[in-house]
Amino acid sequence: MNKNENENEALNHFLQTQLLEQDEYFGRMSDPTSASRIQGPCGDDMEFYLVIKDDVLEEVKYFTETGCFNTIIAGRSVARRVIGKNIYEALSVNPAIIIKEEKELATEGQHCAILATTTFYRAVAFYLLDKSREDLSGRISEIQWI
Repeated sequence: MNKNENENEALNHFLQTQLLEQDEYFGRMSDPTSASRIQGPCGDDMEFYLVIKDDVLEEVKYFTETGCFNTIIAGRSVARRVIGKNIYEALSVNPAIIIKEEKELATEGQHCAILATTTFYRAVAFYLLDKSREDLSGRISEIQWI
């Protein structure tokens, strides 16, 4: 690694640290309604934690341990766009929106928008699956056996 590469890496680390310290959506939750984790083909990981009440996203957090600056931008962008929305409305967030509207997202990091939205979709899917199981088990227990 030459001097310029070292300086760029140090600057990127500094920017990531500053960004995360100011990011209200970054972090983990101990008791979310739903959560998911995906590792992308580039090696970056993304986690989403959701608190959902009456199908509304009341709290949203994302987390990455190995993610680059682009992963952080994409995770923050998804969280910021879905908080407070009905889960079905929140599913309209997609990678194209993130890529188009996040000017900080580098061209080589556009795949991070796919990683972030896919991880969010998966957390919502887990919530919907759990909800449908609860609804189904409630209906089964109401059946009167003759």
